[in-house]
Amino acid sequence: MVSARKAWGLVCLCFIACGAGSASAAVFGGDDLEIGWTGGTAFGPYVVNGAGTARGIFAVPTSGYSGSFSTSSYASSSDTRTQVSDTNIRIVDNAFGWFPPQWFQYLDYDNTLPDFRNLTFTVDAANTTVPGFTLSRVQVQENAIAIEFGEITNGQSISINVAVPEPASAGLIMVSACLVARRRRA
Repeated sequence: MVSARKAWGLVCLCFIACGAGSASAAVFGGDDLEIGWTGGTAFGPYVVNGAGTARGIFAVPTSGYSGSFSTSSYASSSDTRTQVSDTNIRIVDNAFGWFPPQWFQYLDYDNTLPDFRNLTFTVDAANTTVPGFTLSRVQVQENAIAIEFGEITNGQSISINVAVPEPASAGLIMVSACLVARRRRA
């Protein structure tokens, strides 16, 4: 027989499980990001050479991907590209591999998007072909995201899904109600 205390505990765990891990989709769509290549430092200065500073401003549509930023203009024979959709960041290598570390930075230069530290990031395993790629190669600041792509080789890709966590769910509200009701009886 299950005690009343254990039963309340199980009910609370069920409510928590029902509300855990949910996130909404829209993140970047309809805004602009400054995308650039920072070389060996996650949030360092952009690579600069005869072609200029390795960065650009890209409009992120609410459907589909932004224009593509490529390393090819700044490093001969290279062609690692990155694009951003409303809910995804994609990096694809079309030339040779790199010696790590190499970083792309995605900057909310006009500070109109939510704090990036509050976003939920997941590796899109179906579209990431770099063996062993994990979120340990993603760094986040208030208005910037940096992704290390140094071990990508020709034909490989990295895909990161991005979402905004939803506010407290019904499950968490129900847990609170259960705990309050339990205290009143004690």
